[in-house]
Amino acid sequence: MNPIGKVYRNDIDLLKGLAILAVVLYHMGISRSGYLGVDAFFVINGFLIVPKVVSDVNNGKFSYFSFLEKRIIRLLPLMLLASLFVLLVGYWGMLPDDYENVGESVISTNFFSNNILASITTKNYWDVRNDYKTLMHTWYIGILFEFYLIFPLIVMLTKWLSRKLRFNYSKYVVIVIISLSIISVFLYLNPSVSPGDRFYLLHYRFFELAFGGLAGFWITNHRKGQLYNNAMLSGANIVILSLIMFVGIFYIGDQKTAYNLVSGAGGTRESYIPQNILLLLTVILTIVFIVFDNMKSRFVSVLVNIKALCLIGMMSYSIFIWHQPLLAFYRYFITSKFSLTFVLLFFVVVLALSYITYRFVEKKIKVEMRTRIMMLLAFVLINGAAFALYIHAGVVRDVPELYVQMNNVHRNMHAEYVDRIFTYDKDFPTADNGKINVLVIGNSFARDWGNILLESEMSDKINLSYIYNNDEKYTERIKQADYIPRAGAQDVHHRDIPKEEPIQCVTLRCSTKRNFTSMPKHKSTKYRSEWESAKPRT
Repeated sequence: MNPIGKVYRNDIDLLKGLAILAVVLYHMGISRSGYLGVDAFFVINGFLIVPKVVSDVNNGKFSYFSFLEKRIIRLLPLMLLASLFVLLVGYWGMLPDDYENVGESVISTNFFSNNILASITTKNYWDVRNDYKTLMHTWYIGILFEFYLIFPLIVMLTKWLSRKLRFNYSKYVVIVIISLSIISVFLYLNPSVSPGDRFYLLHYRFFELAFGGLAGFWITNHRKGQLYNNAMLSGANIVILSLIMFVGIFYIGDQKTAYNLVSGAGGTRESYIPQNILLLLTVILTIVFIVFDNMKSRFVSVLVNIKALCLIGMMSYSIFIWHQPLLAFYRYFITSKFSLTFVLLFFVVVLALSYITYRFVEKKIKVEMRTRIMMLLAFVLINGAAFALYIHAGVVRDVPELYVQMNNVHRNMHAEYVDRIFTYDKDFPTADNGKINVLVIGNSFARDWGNILLESEMSDKINLSYIYNNDEKYTERIKQADYIPRAGAQDVHHRDIPKEEPIQCVTLRCSTKRNFTSMPKHKSTKYRSEWESAKPRT
């Protein structure tokens, strides 16, 4: 039911269907701007929740804990099912470090805080590593639930102050929401804010939910439940909104500076329309959609009559929960390349699985004692298993190839392996030992490269040294190097490479992790032949 009347809004189901399809296509790498579908969901959620909370608080009918319980029972069951699924599949074949991360994600997801974990760890929603994370998409649910936690408290505080100070509650609650929304917009647009914080934390997203709520509040109180009527505007609005969600990101030209999709300045190419502008347009157009009587538009009516789109909208939460674990596991165990056959099969599986959980979980679950007991039991067992997995570093069996044994496990063991490259911050041997001098320079990308060398057949043929940057104190070490793989912001100046040396000192720029899986075979063969044909310094 919508918050402004007793008529079911099929057009909102249509919008939810389009938005979830955009999100899925984005996670498949097909639609560059599909993630904007989440912003449409934020506005819709605010539209449905905010007016109801404001009205119930005003009428003395609002119960904070009852409200939270309903939200938890609405959201948590599918999250628990997805958590159980990723734990079982991960046990079957994930590497310990990755499986440990699954345990961490399961706990943060079920405590509605995966957005906070992501802001601390990944920091960047567009990082390629997220493609392989089974529960990375639940950051959205974290923000949503945190809004459910905080917003009613704001409204209740406003109600209390209105009584004490004899304010008009209906007037000042709107002023408070508008004020907080404006602050949130300015926080979001602040260029000094990190992309991770801007994307993952509530106070940068508050305005999206609040603006949707204000739209519903306006219709309820000032329009007396009557939607705006303009068939032409309704039709044009859904077309433009769909274009933004599906094909809003496209590029022009090339630029030397990095391009960041959040701030509008990062990557290697510049988006024709900056992402922050696209997000604001998505919010505005979604508001326009939900306050208009879209069924007056023949075009929208035709779309609504395509029952499949509305059904997808009704199942949007189930689709949202299931699509990313399936994609992540396919990428992890099989390939990151999607064939047409896979795409078709994937949609069949996701829609079938989503229909089952929508029909027999979402629609069946009720706020009753039986539900409370079953959810609590599942919550304890699943998160208990995830915590044990996390404490045990994701090791559930011996992995001889990685020298991992069940009887020799401790926390941070994987980090210790990754960080071992720091122990190679030392000078090359002074005596000739017949090996090639390799100096790795740079950040974590370079350190990964160093660990690759230590694990490869070249490990016995090289003297490896690592430094973070090319400080002057390392000039002599740089001169002694035969090869200098480097990555990150740090660079090796041409003057640091000795021209007079009998063996040419070669500098290779390491690709980013995003490109590791797509490096052309002829390139890797070329580098390997260079390494093998390199002669030791005489």
